[in-house]
Amino acid sequence: DHLTAQRLVVAGVRAEYHDALERARDKDPTNRLALRLLAACAKADVIHAEEVGDHNALAKALMALDRYDVEKRHERFRHGTGKLSLKITLPDGQEIPAFFQIFPLLDKGALRIPASEPWLEFSTLGTGPVVLDIHMASYKVVVRAKGFPDIIYPVHITRQRHWEGVVRLRIPPKGFVYVPGGQFEAGKKGVTSIGALPHGMRMVEDFFIGKCEVTREEWLQFRPDAKAPTNLRWPLADVSWHDAKAYCAWRSQRDGVQYDLPTEDQWEKAARGVDGRVFPWGQKSKKEACRGTSENPAPVNTYPLDCSIYGALDTAGNVSELTNSRDEGFVWYRGGNWRASMELATTTLRGRIKPDEKHPALGFRICIPAP
Repeated sequence: DHLTAQRLVVAGVRAEYHDALERARDKDPTNRLALRLLAACAKADVIHAEEVGDHNALAKALMALDRYDVEKRHERFRHGTGKLSLKITLPDGQEIPAFFQIFPLLDKGALRIPASEPWLEFSTLGTGPVVLDIHMASYKVVVRAKGFPDIIYPVHITRQRHWEGVVRLRIPPKGFVYVPGGQFEAGKKGVTSIGALPHGMRMVEDFFIGKCEVTREEWLQFRPDAKAPTNLRWPLADVSWHDAKAYCAWRSQRDGVQYDLPTEDQWEKAARGVDGRVFPWGQKSKKEACRGTSENPAPVNTYPLDCSIYGALDTAGNVSELTNSRDEGFVWYRGGNWRASMELATTTLRGRIKPDEKHPALGFRICIPAP
């Protein structure tokens, strides 16, 4: 209550200040000091509206900034132009030549998809970062270099942001997708930490994550004495966190690779990319885009729209997935499942369970930290 009262006082003082500047401008429309201060107020309103996601207030503030900024001091800010710096290296840090294609991501209905033609394409000599002026938007950068598969590197340019990225060229193992390290927008505004991670920017290092959830068929290789289920391509479910960790340890020893469950941060970045999208495919729900509200799971890789920008499948539906993140005796799990409604198929929703508990709609996928 005390904080609310303080905010009301501040808002009242600000309104009086704004009204005084408006009166000064009305008295003399060429009063440059009043116009500059009004433009500064409008700029602050733009920043606040974008922070809280108020699109109506944002539109109003941008119109006010356009009206008051007669000297064009905030022209670059108003257009939102930012910068993109990219450096391409081998895992050891050595820079090498590469070819880039930068595709704007467009919202078409429920889907956020790349434009049919690249906004820009160019080659680099591997002698330093590429630095570009770039409009405020989300982009899919495709990086090509000799001896490596195409690497997908999403970028999200907010107002006047300078996005500095290092793309390390790596070859994902079979059955895995590569998620380059760096920042991403995590969590959901206005939601407690129980329902979603705290909203903000988070950082992860490079990693590989399973393209699909671990299947019943893969589990039988670990537990050949288990009763053979039908539908071997269904995702494994009804296993505990301890079971999942045991599978990772067994498979690590078998393959000579360090497998583990993804952390919450790794899982969320793999599912949503960097631009804070609500679903793997975009900002809006789409009927039958993923396996949900059903009587049973589906074989993995059945729903092509349930695919992240990196190529991870079924993060919205099929089975919810255990993570390696723990808290107060619980482990966190992420993603929707075959029983859940579309409202629970978001990239932000989280739940928790005891490490020894099981659920018929809860499984897992594995990841590999990049060396």
